[in-house]
Amino acid sequence: MDFKEEIIGRLITIETMIKNKNKNACIDQIEKIAYIKIPKDSTDFIKKLRSDISRLINIIEEKDEDKFFEKLSKEARSLLALLEKMGLRL
Repeated sequence: MDFKEEIIGRLITIETMIKNKNKNACIDQIEKIAYIKIPKDSTDFIKKLRSDISRLINIIEEKDEDKFFEKLSKEARSLLALLEKMGLRL
């Protein structure tokens, strides 16, 4: 499984955990995404991917649960859309 497929799998899990309002499981999946090895090349796709993942990681700091799930859902959809643009489908 390459890094893009692994990220998609984690994002799908996050979407399920958002529906279940399980913040700790979402944080666990975000942390796992943070440790996925991404190639070091400097293509626009990789730069955008790293930026989106950084925003995803920053959501962990959100104290308000409703805002946490709202921001996480938005960022997860954005990241999925980016991966779909690169030819990956769910």
